[in-house]
Amino acid sequence: SRITVRDLAASLSPNPRMSKIVLTYFNIPGRAEPIRIALWNAGVAFEDKRLDFAAWGAAKPTTPGGSLPIVEIDGKVYTQSNSIARWAAKKGSLYPKDDLEALRCDEILDIGGEIMSKTPSDKDEAKKKALREEFSAGWMKGKTQLLESYAKAAGGNFICGKDVTLADFIVKGYVEMVQGGSFDYVPATYMDEFPNLVAIAKKTAECDLLKKYTEATKK
Repeated sequence: SRITVRDLAASLSPNPRMSKIVLTYFNIPGRAEPIRIALWNAGVAFEDKRLDFAAWGAAKPTTPGGSLPIVEIDGKVYTQSNSIARWAAKKGSLYPKDDLEALRCDEILDIGGEIMSKTPSDKDEAKKKALREEFSAGWMKGKTQLLESYAKAAGGNFICGKDVTLADFIVKGYVEMVQGGSFDYVPATYMDEFPNLVAIAKKTAECDLLKKYTEATKK
């Protein structure tokens, strides 16, 4: 059988013990998909634990931070999706080696996280609709315009440079969530104003790494 560079490195390691890694999230792509892709890309074995929403109701009170995703590494639990994603990406090729590209990558991750965390909600659907419409026309639009400017400046490359990075998967997830109608009261056509960002999402969706990941993880 073929021996890969990764296999050889593992065999020469002074501590060949593999960490036990459990990633817990819902059975959807969401915030965990970039983490899953990054770990797969790095050749890191992990348990992909997926909860349904009923199970999450029971598990939430005992989950550190009260939110998902979380990752457990050798019995220690870590929270925050962007922090976990950076950790995973650094194990493979999805985190930039160049300092300024890494800075841009971190910025884009934080903008994506900020959009999600600041999105308003309300139990009253009419109030929620009004809040979301105001948010998407104002603050969210400003942040998306900023991302669009970075996508345009990339000049046909991925958003941080010539290689696909974690930031591209964050952009892809954001664009596809809106275009797919999963962002309540933000129309699927919202992204039509940001063609360069849409182009980055499309380029990422068609990259070889993602094609290989999709094939390898087919059920």
